[in-house]
Amino acid sequence: MASLKQRAGWNRLKDSVALFGPEHDFTKLHVPLEDADPDDAFSMVPYEKGAAFLLYLESLVGGPTYFERFLKAYVLRFQYGTVSWEQFRSFFTEYFREHKIAATTLDSIDWDKWVHGTGMPDWEPPLDSSLIDAVAQAAAHWIENRSAPSWASKRLSNWSADQLIAFVEELLNADADLITGELIDAVDEWYNFSSTRNSEILFRWCLLCLRARDERRFGMVVRFLLEQGRMKFVRPLYRELFQAGPKGRATAIETFQENRAGYHAIAAKMIARDLGLEE
Repeated sequence: MASLKQRAGWNRLKDSVALFGPEHDFTKLHVPLEDADPDDAFSMVPYEKGAAFLLYLESLVGGPTYFERFLKAYVLRFQYGTVSWEQFRSFFTEYFREHKIAATTLDSIDWDKWVHGTGMPDWEPPLDSSLIDAVAQAAAHWIENRSAPSWASKRLSNWSADQLIAFVEELLNADADLITGELIDAVDEWYNFSSTRNSEILFRWCLLCLRARDERRFGMVVRFLLEQGRMKFVRPLYRELFQAGPKGRATAIETFQENRAGYHAIAAKMIARDLGLEE
């Protein structure tokens, strides 16, 4: 399941980089904020690019067993304080030198590019494809046939939330012209995604319905926007709703204006900007 979580994180990173642009300073791990509003820099980049960097470091030093020992030592060393990236680099290098990792390996790490480089990392976490392949096959079958694969009744009932998230993401990554109301109806009849209480699944399902310009499900999207306040959910959904034709645009503006006071101040500020209500 770790591979599915890593893949979901990688997709979120790609979305954030695409939103800012691959050369934008806000796609760096160490963001220069001297002439920028910190609120504008908020995204999934620190979380997911940082996670990719840690996975890269882990791959160099022998895997999870050795890296987790380092993490424990790191927490003990810096607990109750703040840490700069330079301190992290120094502690990492000193720790693994003492634990006999080759100097050539440690010297090969391009810290400057990871920390100060823009866009997507050159290194992508390797994934176990066994679960991902099954998800991709199922999504391809649904898109082509508007129905579940023949093996679905035996396997899909045992799918985890991570697999269902990956399945919806496969549909999101498909050509938008292939995501029709007919497909949305067929998938929802089988999975009942519109009634799920899992916010991660419902968020992606709402995005998919908006990509399909399915106005029948705008009400479901609005309900989610009023139930969830987390910016990672509401900001992308407002943007997508705003782009879902004239009715979607009007619904996004009306919903936000009526409920703005219920959102965190930073979320409200950024959503208002996305909807063209503020500069």
